[in-house]
Amino acid sequence: MKFTYQLTAQEIEEAWIASQWRNVLFQRWNQLILTALVIGFLVFYTKDPEKFYLILCAALIVILLFYNTYFIPFSRRRKAAKLAREKGIYGIKIGERGIWAGKDWKFYSLEERKWELLESDTVYALKVDREIFCIPKRVLSREGTEALRKLTKLGKCSCRKIITGEEKKYGRNRKTKNSKDAAQ
Repeated sequence: MKFTYQLTAQEIEEAWIASQWRNVLFQRWNQLILTALVIGFLVFYTKDPEKFYLILCAALIVILLFYNTYFIPFSRRRKAAKLAREKGIYGIKIGERGIWAGKDWKFYSLEERKWELLESDTVYALKVDREIFCIPKRVLSREGTEALRKLTKLGKCSCRKIITGEEKKYGRNRKTKNSKDAAQ
């Protein structure tokens, strides 16, 4: 099966978030730890206001927390929008032993490599070594979805359902989508 499509910025961003799910978990733990440190520094500063360096440390940690919370997603969103503006035509061909993808339709044998199939609300993200392939669910037919499922039996595949949090941001509601599918 061969699919060609254009990606939207939201699909690109969702594929990146899905493929970096471990980093997102690490980022959330970082935010929790930084928040606890800020609270600790502020508590110690209120007990002894003469230690001015505690408030400076708290301010530095707040800046790091701001960077971790807002700048990284903002940067990712900007890069995805830039990539979507180029309006490139993407394609992927699903075979029995692997996939063909990229501008030169390079073959990726999935039997020999460790790879992941990550499913989010609107995209499938295939992560083969360091390569990430985004396949929007809107272009897949039932046969295409089944072909992807068959690929998971090849090689060292781990298949995960990822909740990216982008569903709320872009107004996609899973209940509405599932009820539409059930009505058809």
